[in-house]
Amino acid sequence: MANNIHELQEKLQQLQSEVLDIVMRKSVGKERLNALHNKIETAQEKLNLVNKTFNMKYEELKEVCSQLQMLQNYVEQFKNGQDYQELEAIVRSEVGNTLSDNKKLLQNALVSVVVALRNDPDKYLLIDKMELTPFTTTTIINYNSFLALRRPSRPQGDEQFVSGRVLEMAERILNNL
Repeated sequence: MANNIHELQEKLQQLQSEVLDIVMRKSVGKERLNALHNKIETAQEKLNLVNKTFNMKYEELKEVCSQLQMLQNYVEQFKNGQDYQELEAIVRSEVGNTLSDNKKLLQNALVSVVVALRNDPDKYLLIDKMELTPFTTTTIINYNSFLALRRPSRPQGDEQFVSGRVLEMAERILNNL
């Protein structure tokens, strides 16, 4: 019996050790379960937010598509209308007149050059390097020399020089025309 008591005591200690191990694993499992539950809740909140944002954007897209369709219908109605056809005829006539009139064409080209020069002051130096060939109306610009001489900024008085240079080149082109 003494042996049995000793064996039972050892068995009891072993079982108590196993119970402690099971309690520890249970505690760790609960913590993991709580962490997973928190992650699931966070993911669910994010999913709800994404769904809400998606629905808002979808409604916005539907509205934009509806407006686009309305605009396309309006354009189609406008194109089929008398006003549009009259306007198109006037534009075609004016474009044809402008392209056939060398002075108007030159005037429009010069206006474009002046606007380009105002928008990008570095092009002033490009005007310095323009040369008109004697036999054609072609302007030759040596771009490599332009790049070599390019300066970061020009003094304010250069606008008058550029205007004069542009007018001089225009007069040469007009004479060749």
